[in-house]
Amino acid sequence: MVMVMWGIRFLRQSINKQLVFMGVLMIIVTEAILCCGIYYGVKRVVVSNGAGQTAESVRQLADKINERLEFTLNQFNYIEIDRDFVDIAQGKSGGDDISDFMKMSRKFGEERLHNVKVIESIVFVRRDGKIFYETPVNRLADVDFTRLDWYQACVENNGQVLWYQPYEQELFVNKDHQVVGILKEITDSRQESLGVLAVNLRQEYFENELKGLNLGPGSALFITDGQASITQVEPQLFAEAMEFINTQQYNKDEPVEIGGKKQRIVCGELPVNGWRLVGVVPQENLFQNNMFFVISMLAAILGGLILAVLIIVFTIKNITSPINKLRYVMHQVENGQVDARFWGKDLARQDEIGILTNKFNDMLDSVERLMQAVETESRKKSKAELRALQQQINSHFLYNTLDSIYIKIMRGDKERSSDMVQRLARYFRLALNQGSDITTVEKEIAHIENYVAIEKYRYSQPFQCIIEVDRSIYGFEIPKLLLQPLVENAIVHGIFRSKEEGRIVVSGIRFGDKIIFKVTDNGGGFDAEQITRYVQGAEQADAFKKSFALRNIRTRIQLFYQDQGDIFFYNADGGACVEIVLPADWEIE
Repeated sequence: MVMVMWGIRFLRQSINKQLVFMGVLMIIVTEAILCCGIYYGVKRVVVSNGAGQTAESVRQLADKINERLEFTLNQFNYIEIDRDFVDIAQGKSGGDDISDFMKMSRKFGEERLHNVKVIESIVFVRRDGKIFYETPVNRLADVDFTRLDWYQACVENNGQVLWYQPYEQELFVNKDHQVVGILKEITDSRQESLGVLAVNLRQEYFENELKGLNLGPGSALFITDGQASITQVEPQLFAEAMEFINTQQYNKDEPVEIGGKKQRIVCGELPVNGWRLVGVVPQENLFQNNMFFVISMLAAILGGLILAVLIIVFTIKNITSPINKLRYVMHQVENGQVDARFWGKDLARQDEIGILTNKFNDMLDSVERLMQAVETESRKKSKAELRALQQQINSHFLYNTLDSIYIKIMRGDKERSSDMVQRLARYFRLALNQGSDITTVEKEIAHIENYVAIEKYRYSQPFQCIIEVDRSIYGFEIPKLLLQPLVENAIVHGIFRSKEEGRIVVSGIRFGDKIIFKVTDNGGGFDAEQITRYVQGAEQADAFKKSFALRNIRTRIQLFYQDQGDIFFYNADGGACVEIVLPADWEIE
């Protein structure tokens, strides 16, 4: 249900948002799938490269240690063949053997300076149990060295150099510590044993060299002779690693299970003595040690993702921007701004957007031309309707006046008949207004005055017509025959119905942005039924005759001023009042 609601909300979004969302989503999904594939592929490569780098580092360290041990072995060989040493070993030195041994050792001092971090001491144990050493410090330990394991092991090695695993050197009091021995039994020409020469190597040298190579947390690095570890290492890890190494059950390109986790075994050989430098590295370290490469790759992918999103957003904006402009123009046209057009560089585009925008502008041009044509026809129709209404008024008055003139002629009243004809001619001259439908307030007032004079000739009942129009609006343009029919209506339907002397007042003022005209009389006013019928637009015979002028004027006001002008009528001060309100700033066409 939530997904359905979300989908509905999504479809209600703008096309721009929909395209951006779908484009970005597509890129993210594609990038995610690509990243997963690349990640696992690169991880395998990184681990493989990491294993190769680690193996190379171990081999380089093994070569370094091997080189140092070869140098030390050469020193050992020099001592063995030295004439002074041979004399000491055979008891033929002729002096103090210990002093002679010390002198002999000094001959190797220069070489020792280059190898001082490796060699702990040089010792010779003669077969008679006498010990020769290079530095007489403290007293000798009370030990028979010919019975020690390392001595016996060397004797049993048949005259070969023996690299002896770490053992405690017990030469001096309070100087017991681990050393690694290079041992060899010294024999005479008859192959009889003369003793054992020992060059003791510092175990700290090996430990320090291994500490210089950091394989990461949880890693182990040790030197082994195949049976025991020459350096310190966790026994359980050593045992498991040696089991794989000795049985050759490991592949340098694949991890093995050691200590309950995946680990790689890398080895470096020491040819000088057959030892082996072994590194045990957790599989995860090989990946973490190359995290910079992985992070760089992910950063490149992220950068590509951002670039792709920017390209998508730019492309979609390039497509939807003209559509949004088009929608804006359509909204303007909808609000009546028919001259609104699509604009900008998109009009010059040769793609579908350019075709659409140009066709849209062409359509608006056609619509505007059609609207102008309709408006022109409407104006023509309005003018025709106005002329018809004016002709109705003119003919209505003309019939009445001609009847009056005819009566006066028949009665022999030639003077009044002649004056009435002249005024009637003047009346129609003003009414026709040289064919124009527009006149001024001043001309309309003159027209009223001429009309009132004719009416006074026609009727014997006296009445007054007072003009109170502000002269400041005399130049204001209005439709012709706007006020005169109201005066006529007041005379016919008001004054002549009253027993009092008739009184008509025509007033006009400017009030703000409005021009207000009023025609009032004292003829008794409108009856309620007449007002109701006028409002309802009733056209029954009597009502039609009485309200013809009012409806005629209202229709013309609507044609000229649309909804900006209006006519009102009501009773006031014992008579009728008709009020016309027109806009002061309206330009009549």
